Amino acid sequence: MLAPLRAEMIERQTRRLAGTSIKFTFVPSVETKPINYFSERIWDDIKHIKEGLEYLPPNQFSKCDLMVMTAHGKDLYDPIMTANIPENLLLAIWFWDNHIANLANLRTALAADYIFLSHWYKSGYLSNPVSAMGPHIPLCSAQWSLAEATRIFLGGMGAPRSDKLLVNYIDYPWSKRSAVLNEMKSSLTGANILVMGSSEKDRYFAKSREERALEWLQHKMTIILPAENDLSTRVFDALLAGQVILVPQQIADFDDVIPPPLQEQLGIIRLPDLKMPTISEAAAEGVRIFDRAGEAGARTRCNYVLENHMLVHRVQSILATIRSVADGHVRPLSKIGHASSAGIFLA
Repeated sequence: MLAPLRAEMIERQTRRLAGTSIKFTFVPSVETKPINYFSERIWDDIKHIKEGLEYLPPNQFSKCDLMVMTAHGKDLYDPIMTANIPENLLLAIWFWDNHIANLANLRTALAADYIFLSHWYKSGYLSNPVSAMGPHIPLCSAQWSLAEATRIFLGGMGAPRSDKLLVNYIDYPWSKRSAVLNEMKSSLTGANILVMGSSEKDRYFAKSREERALEWLQHKMTIILPAENDLSTRVFDALLAGQVILVPQQIADFDDVIPPPLQEQLGIIRLPDLKMPTISEAAAEGVRIFDRAGEAGARTRCNYVLENHMLVHRVQSILATIRSVADGHVRPLSKIGHASSAGIFLA
């Protein structure tokens, strides 16, 4: 439960921005730097977010009213977090890995004014007396900017594709998918299995943006194997590439983010289990679905992500929430009651 005095403090600090152009910046967490995960061009998208907002680059955070940061499972130890942060700077943290590393994530949450979770099914443990929990902000496609993705993926929709099921993963020994990947290696035919060790990520991440995209574009379909029960970025990366995706039923937030009627329109296949015969049968159906709609179907899936599930759309949602508090349309709650994916706010 957010402490009443703390709720009032956050609201008061945000409300002082009413009627102003909120100066903000966006800072990916330091954990993503070694693999060059986020495109260097994402700021080209973010700086064009307007509607009562003004973007400043990260090195000018001291001039900002609001800093939005991602968190990827560890404490935020970027130098920007140890600098002399201005007292009136609002800090909003968007958790990408709140399905794991609970203690580290909770410590990070206690340093924030606002928190936003990508995995809503694991939201309970991050409720705390210090930070206001915003609405569900699921993951997205973030390795390419909107312009890069439009050029590379839409430009590559007509290229020849393999009927083999794409299985390109990092094998984390602690994750649920590790056993499935090992079984696939030994017994699943008709799959292109490209597995990296947890400390050997260069096979994919050393590639250029175009080379990464080409790996996706060379296949008609892929399988989504969550590390736990999480809705991952690869759902959106695969759809961006126009692929048919095979998705286990146990992904908790999936239907809330992509409703079942839309799943059917996009040709998404849901898997009742991850047994090899089930996967093989679904993969054969995936080829039929892809071939039936052809390039037009691939473009539909690609455009769906370009219009709804790129990084800029998620940052825009975070900023819109805080803008709504500033303008007095919603308030941080000091009592949780029932926390839905709409967030812990009172209209």
